Amino acid sequence: MAQPGASRGRDRDWFAAMLEGSPHITAVVGADARVLYLSPTVVDLMGFDPEVAVGSSLADWVHPDDLPAVTGAFAELVAEPGGVRRVEARLPHAGGEWRWVEAVGHNRLDDARIGAVVIHYRDLSAERSAEERFRTLMESSPDAIVVFDRTHRVTFANSTALALARPVDLDLVGFRLPDIPVVRQAIVEVETALRAVLEAGETTEREIMLELGSRVRWFHVSYAPVLGPDGGVESVLSVARDTTRHKEREARLAHRALHDELTGLPNRVLLFDRLSQLLARTARAGTMAAVLFVDLDGLKTVNDTLGHAAGDELLQAVAARLDAASRPADTVGRFGGDEFVVCCEVADERAADEVAGRVWAELRHPVPVQGREVEATASVGVALGSAGEVAAAELIARADRAMYEAKRAGGGEIRRFGSPGPARQAGAET
Repeated sequence: MAQPGASRGRDRDWFAAMLEGSPHITAVVGADARVLYLSPTVVDLMGFDPEVAVGSSLADWVHPDDLPAVTGAFAELVAEPGGVRRVEARLPHAGGEWRWVEAVGHNRLDDARIGAVVIHYRDLSAERSAEERFRTLMESSPDAIVVFDRTHRVTFANSTALALARPVDLDLVGFRLPDIPVVRQAIVEVETALRAVLEAGETTEREIMLELGSRVRWFHVSYAPVLGPDGGVESVLSVARDTTRHKEREARLAHRALHDELTGLPNRVLLFDRLSQLLARTARAGTMAAVLFVDLDGLKTVNDTLGHAAGDELLQAVAARLDAASRPADTVGRFGGDEFVVCCEVADERAADEVAGRVWAELRHPVPVQGREVEATASVGVALGSAGEVAAAELIARADRAMYEAKRAGGGEIRRFGSPGPARQAGAET
């Protein structure tokens, strides 16, 4: 019959044999936190002999910054028979560095066969290293990176994202999407994207506009699912790239394609488009489209005497005056050289003559150019038409012909296409 002492010795041998094959470190610790046993695995993972730790306190083997969490968890564990506690901490390696481990303690003090606390340590160094590299990449990214949980609450925001929220003095982490002021105007778009990813588990992309401070900024946002241990979508990773400069560049290019570079007025392409739309509108409203073709009488003289820079200044001033003399719904454009076109909707010929008179009178006043007063009189041709009767190009051509009639009459006159005499009646002397 085996003796009790021999049985306990055999149990310890079996216990040690099982632990030698474990990839983790196992420690047996007394209620006073003194190490009673440390498995041989510690040699491979931490680089020192387990006997070195036997008899020492757990506190001797924990990084100072992690000590409060470890001692607190151990005190709770000892006070709860059969309890389990988990904590992450750094333990020293023989090489001098600290390694992250996950410690899971089991209170077996009331177990007659053990009578101690058993702690299993799992090496987290590789996971922590990968996590730190990932976090470093996210923090150093010029893109705004935000992680949302299933309730649309922010669980992570990198420094770029936090900087975007700085104008409203908001720490994003912990806030739900509806409570974040900087995305309030785009809330529907962002929530729609989050729901799509959470439900379908697929990456999606969106473009959103945010008003940050006094500036409007555009972002291209990618939303990707983050899977949990069960394979389900646990959260959503959003990466927002600022595309404002690209948007502004596109807008500038589009504006240049349709506007005169010197005056900023619509060019021929946009003029024809606006006039075509105006003609279509007159068909529905029962009104008429009027085109005023304006040609400056003295630009060549200004260029010859004061130089082309002065001529450009004159053109800019005339453009501003034409714009000021027109109604909000009218279109004022530069046709080329010293020629301008005004397109407007009128009820009849008399109304067109009034608009022409107002424009003509506006240009009678001298224009200050390089410290001098320059006469900026103009010859104006007027043509009227409606949809179905005349196309946009023909209507402008008629106004151009009427303008040349005004030129042949000596300049500084108004002529209406199809009218035998001057059209400078109403408004001409204002």
